[in-house]
Amino acid sequence: MRGGCEYRAGKVFEVDGYEYDLFVSYRRNGNVREWVRNHLVPRLYDCLADELDRDPRIFLDVAQDPGTRWPENLAWALQRSHLLLAVLSPPYFTSRWCLAEWRTIRRREQALGLGGPGNPLGLIYPIRFSDGDRFPAEARNIQHEMIFKDYRYPYPQFAESQKYLDFHRAVMEFAERLAQRFDDPPVWRADWPIELPEPSDPVPAGLPRL
Repeated sequence: MRGGCEYRAGKVFEVDGYEYDLFVSYRRNGNVREWVRNHLVPRLYDCLADELDRDPRIFLDVAQDPGTRWPENLAWALQRSHLLLAVLSPPYFTSRWCLAEWRTIRRREQALGLGGPGNPLGLIYPIRFSDGDRFPAEARNIQHEMIFKDYRYPYPQFAESQKYLDFHRAVMEFAERLAQRFDDPPVWRADWPIELPEPSDPVPAGLPRL
């Protein structure tokens, strides 16, 4: 296994160099990280498996093989993913990693002529973890597939609540629409651009790195 995904199952794509249907992009702080890992991706994987005639292939960066170089592996997986699932919250747009993932797929859309007035269906599937009032204009202008702000409980006990049935139903509806996009990926290109995260601010001399 290349590393970084608990939800990749079955053989890889045999066409065009893709390995993943979906790359999950999310801010790894606050409640988003545990909600994505505990609830969203496990339910989405199962619901996609109900819709497809093969195993879904989802990249989620929960675990990487010992010795793996993290930035290079993320870039490798992103370039070989068909769609980007962006879990949007205001902190998403303050993360240099999330912005690099978002911009990478936006540049691919531009290279393919997707996401514009003539062909508005792009390669980014955004879902909202919270209200979008503080999102930048580019994100507000993209139609959001689902709004999950009423189900953003990160702890495992959420799965035992009555509200989880509504959450599961929402994921089922999302998976049904998402699966329709998996069968017709653009022809994969090895020269698709990759956006790297902007350098972080240097740590002042004499201060320890935290």
